[in-house]
Amino acid sequence: MDAKQKVLLVDDDPLIVQIYSGLLEQAGFEVEAVPTGKEAIARLKDQPPDAVLLDLNLGKENGLDVL
Repeated sequence: MDAKQKVLLVDDDPLIVQIYSGLLEQAGFEVEAVPTGKEAIARLKDQPPDAVLLDLNLGKENGLDVL
């Protein structure tokens, strides 16, 4: 059995997170969502995903800071 590929979704808009999470999960991905750049950086260090979907307009740390 193949493990699901993991996607880290970084967005501070709950509606966007809900839409993208639903679509990605329907496509067979495991999705983890975080609302801040700081949390994204921590997750990337601890548990690197297979892909990242990153909003460039976040609060304190914007998407470019995360990159």
